[in-house]
Amino acid sequence: MSQKVTNRGKIIAFLAVTAALVLAGAVVFEIDRRPRTRDARIFAYSATMASEINGRIVKLLVTNDQIVKQGDPLLLIDPKPYEFQLQQARSQVGALKAQIVQAHEALGDKLSLEAQLEGAQAVEGLAARSLDLTTLRAPFGGIVVGLRIADGTFALSGRPLFSLIKSEAWYAVANFREMELGRIAVGDSATIWPMARSTRPLEGTVESLGAGVQSSDQYGPDLPKTGRDLNWVVAAQRFPVWVRLDHPPPEVMHVGMTASVRVHRADAR
Repeated sequence: MSQKVTNRGKIIAFLAVTAALVLAGAVVFEIDRRPRTRDARIFAYSATMASEINGRIVKLLVTNDQIVKQGDPLLLIDPKPYEFQLQQARSQVGALKAQIVQAHEALGDKLSLEAQLEGAQAVEGLAARSLDLTTLRAPFGGIVVGLRIADGTFALSGRPLFSLIKSEAWYAVANFREMELGRIAVGDSATIWPMARSTRPLEGTVESLGAGVQSSDQYGPDLPKTGRDLNWVVAAQRFPVWVRLDHPPPEVMHVGMTASVRVHRADAR
């Protein structure tokens, strides 16, 4: 009886070990076919909005998180100084044209006046451009963020005022371990689970693989920075894989949201 029990125990143990090995093999096979990471963020490109001219902001036309279209006015800068500059430039052009008509017999004077006219017309063009720039317009459709100013703020040329998220394209930037990069290729499909709606995944396509990142012993210019899991052992470096989302729902998209990404190898579909 004891011998039967012993044999039965050995069989059960053998079956358990075999099942564990099969399960482990299946997991490794699945990971190899479909690399996955939970180190991902939702991302969209953005631009810093700044005026190209100096002036007092007389009217803000947008608020935080407002959706705008390309060409929509965002704010107005006091146009009066620039209207005056344009008026002066146009008067100078008109005066020089009149002098050229009167100097038709004196060739030397006419050539000199024509040269002056060209310079005055250039000044007029710059003045007209500056007047047009008193209205800051959206360079693309997007979402206004980071607005912390009010009417009356003095805008300085090139100084950031707020940002505009380019909402026409959304990405999941997923940091995969370096040994997984060889199993990912541009064009592979991917499934994305934003933490905010983990039960309703999104679909996307791998658009690019990170060509380089910063590490502790190499700090290249403007290279992306990704973390390692552990500081006290040599851990695999992570590289960003850019996945463009297919038809993402606008109400769910927020830059910086946490997400998980699984890539489906093209040769495994």
